Amino acid sequence: MEGKLKNTFYDTLPEIEWAAYFGNKNISVIIEPYFPESGADLKVKVKDRWINFEITNRWLSKEQQELDVYSKEIDNRIEKIKSRFSIYVVFNESFSKEDLIPLIKTIKKRIADFKEKGILKPVTTYYFSSADSKDWYGFDGINDPEDLYTNPEKYPLSDIIHTAKAKIIFYPRDNLDYTSVHCIGPARIGFGDIDKINSKLLSRQFSSYT
Repeated sequence: MEGKLKNTFYDTLPEIEWAAYFGNKNISVIIEPYFPESGADLKVKVKDRWINFEITNRWLSKEQQELDVYSKEIDNRIEKIKSRFSIYVVFNESFSKEDLIPLIKTIKKRIADFKEKGILKPVTTYYFSSADSKDWYGFDGINDPEDLYTNPEKYPLSDIIHTAKAKIIFYPRDNLDYTSVHCIGPARIGFGDIDKINSKLLSRQFSSYT
């Protein structure tokens, strides 16, 4: 069990639910760890025999379905463009399908702009709406500048990035034949909004004890 939980909780959840189902039927059940070797998800005792059960989740979550749709559409429209960038798109909770085409247009415009300007360093673009997006040059979208909190006036975007519907991270690379695109999200909590994240975590912890 420990081996499974150290990987991905949501992959293990259906197994826990089925284990609880069999347990409520007074049927002996064992959740099989797959470390160090892979094996069945559950062992269930039926009429003095242990039977192996493999649990398969056939349906994707709503969030994953949205992500798949967004990813495929962006890939189809972007990946054939020759550029010096790998692109990572991180969706915020406020992003919707109405934003998809404007986001793609924003990505295409940035690719052209960066090529014209000869930009060869990371750029993070924050998408707020079809008419509003802002660039943070030299920022990789992940590692905060060392003086971000001691010299905040140097980084005016840091106060508003959590309100963006998506962020687009452009990483320079040598290959010019195509543009690789990777999508993350859509997040159900806003990126960069630490207070909101902590609030949700605390509320979940509290509800688990009530």
